[in-house]
Amino acid sequence: MALRRIVFQLDYLLNAQFSGLVTAASRGVYRSANLSVEFTEAWTNVARWDTQGAGQEPDIVAAASAAETDPATSHLGCVELNVLMEARARGVPVRAVAPMLGSSALALGMRPGADASGIAALRGKRIGMHADSLHLLSALANAHADLQMEIVRVDAADKYRRLLDGDVDAIQIYDVTEPLELDRLCGSASAVLRLAPHVYDSPGYSQVMFAAEPPADAGAAEVEADALKRFVEATREGWRLALEDPERAAQQIMAARKGTGTYSKSGEQDSVEVQAAIIERLRPYVAGGPSIDRAVWDSAEARLQSLGVLQGGSCGAAALHPVASTV
Repeated sequence: MALRRIVFQLDYLLNAQFSGLVTAASRGVYRSANLSVEFTEAWTNVARWDTQGAGQEPDIVAAASAAETDPATSHLGCVELNVLMEARARGVPVRAVAPMLGSSALALGMRPGADASGIAALRGKRIGMHADSLHLLSALANAHADLQMEIVRVDAADKYRRLLDGDVDAIQIYDVTEPLELDRLCGSASAVLRLAPHVYDSPGYSQVMFAAEPPADAGAAEVEADALKRFVEATREGWRLALEDPERAAQQIMAARKGTGTYSKSGEQDSVEVQAAIIERLRPYVAGGPSIDRAVWDSAEARLQSLGVLQGGSCGAAALHPVASTV
């Protein structure tokens, strides 16, 4: 079996939310599956990610795949469910392979003591969103026009300051990582409102692994499909190992970050202790298997269509890669 090169596009800066991937690479799981895996961060600088990279990962992977001249190289990535579906709807040639997180970690973070009981609690609130989800929350606000929410763009580099200064009432966060950071900055537990029930009508998915369209040649497509299956299985093993020993996985994350020069927005994530705590928060999120639940997928698509987020073609089964397992 020939060694297969995988170039994997992350959808954010390297941290413990990708611990399954990093663990599989650090402990030789990919190599044992005859895979050579390279990770590409969205950007190593938060401000550049805000202005140039957020939400563009499907486009980046599709372009890289189209330009690839080595038949032994495959291009993959991971991204939030809404971003992948929006990319598909506007014709980007990528397909979902498998979820790493079995439910969406997209959420709103608020100051301690704020009401995070549901959408109704956001009446009259000013909400800061990243570039890749600004459209999503704007659509939700339009669907609840009576609540008079104001949706504004915030940069990841200064969103905490804007929240703490009172410039905004809530900010987009990732529930598995940023509450730890926000709690430390606030001095007590921040309020968190998970968004999946409101934007997907289902648990949704996070960090959905995707690949470019399969090669047109049947033989090449078969070879790539085999490599993708091996990659998914090896990544699942990486997650199992990370959850089995979070501290060791956190040490490997920090070692990888030193190699890339990655830093967190506030400095509050730059320790083995915090990275291990993130892995613990990931435990209930990590997908139990590689399958995509069609009921969850179809519900999310229908909801995004009803909100006006998907204005192009339908996603449906055509958005699922031939190697994707469904239930």
